[in-house]
Amino acid sequence: MLVDFRHNPHPLPDELVTQRLEWYGKKADYPIFLLPEKLAFRFKVINEDYCLVSGLLITCISQIVIDIFREVPFEIALPVCEFLARFYRHTVEDIREYLHATNPYWRTESVDYKLSLMDLNSPSHAESFARARLLAAGFQAPQLQTQHENLLYSPDRSRIRTLYNEKTMYTDFEWINVFPNTPQPHLVMEVDGLIKYTDEDMLKSIHVQNSAEVALRDHDRDEALHLVGCRVVHVQFIEALVNDGASMIRKMKLAGVPESPEEEKIERQKLLRAQ
Repeated sequence: MLVDFRHNPHPLPDELVTQRLEWYGKKADYPIFLLPEKLAFRFKVINEDYCLVSGLLITCISQIVIDIFREVPFEIALPVCEFLARFYRHTVEDIREYLHATNPYWRTESVDYKLSLMDLNSPSHAESFARARLLAAGFQAPQLQTQHENLLYSPDRSRIRTLYNEKTMYTDFEWINVFPNTPQPHLVMEVDGLIKYTDEDMLKSIHVQNSAEVALRDHDRDEALHLVGCRVVHVQFIEALVNDGASMIRKMKLAGVPESPEEEKIERQKLLRAQ
């Protein structure tokens, strides 16, 4: 059981709730939220109940998630909140229960809506950031880490480094049955960053020697996804990052990602902007 204010005899005073948010958005550029080693520079685990954020003691993960969603733009807040909830084993329902128990009459609608968009299956800060921008643009929420069998798998293929030969494939984002009654009814979006092609430890983990081999391996994986009914669109993380994600948004519109009804888009924009 993690410590909450309602169980903690020494909760943080209100002034610290404000102070601990100063670095979120105001003092930190995007890498602080999107790269784990940068986030760790400002975030230190003490034990399973407590952590330090920007040097300040945090005794209640639920409360800081709520504070972040209130004070920080959604696309920056979502990666941080998903990371904190996942790291400290809080479910979204845990945080929503805390929200309504401690803040029953004050600014709960917007935070409650943002909490509903959290998905703790998100494996990386970059993917959470890209998904936040897709949601803010009005697209329907994708499924994360959908599992598919690799029909191309064979022990004989393991000898060739440039072939993807895992038995199972997990997609970054997937919209199911977007194109019914076609050979590839499902639409997959994969988020690519430079680190995937340049980090030596990452290259070693998949038993390749250079970025060219990674590219060929990814191409083979795309073919395997194609065979199980998936159309694959690759988005570079930089497309999600610059110009408010305009390049990514345009690409996914052209790809056919389903969008929410217009009234729902308007309501979503209102709730995401609200504090």
